[in-house]
Amino acid sequence: MDAAPQRGWTPEELFRAMTAGFTPPEAGSTASGAAPGPAGLGLEALGEVSGAFLASGLRYWSRLGEMWIRAWPVLLRAATRAPAGAGADAEAAALADDVRAVLRELADLPCQESRRLQAELDRITAAGAIPAPDPDAPYWRRWDAKA
Repeated sequence: MDAAPQRGWTPEELFRAMTAGFTPPEAGSTASGAAPGPAGLGLEALGEVSGAFLASGLRYWSRLGEMWIRAWPVLLRAATRAPAGAGADAEAAALADDVRAVLRELADLPCQESRRLQAELDRITAAGAIPAPDPDAPYWRRWDAKA
């Protein structure tokens, strides 16, 4: 890709951002010589993002537990199904549909939760709590990828 890499935060800037009393660095004052991070990003923004991640994790594990509670009876019924007999084909087809539905629900959960988290992070960014990095600022990493 020809797109220029977006500028990230230096480790020194991240450390300063996570410590109490964070003030944005002055222009050119970073230890690595790179331009400072976006002004105004402090503990409030870090708290909002951390809260979004925490809520997402709790929501995910809660929903996963509820899904497994509903899934176990279906999976146990499928595992302990009696051998084929009269009318077994219709019963087996219905059971296979139930198992498919349970597995699809379990597989879709991470996608649904990641979409919700991304929407929450987009909302926080749109509110201006986290400004976008300056694309014209030099990239802070000091190494290049080998060709």
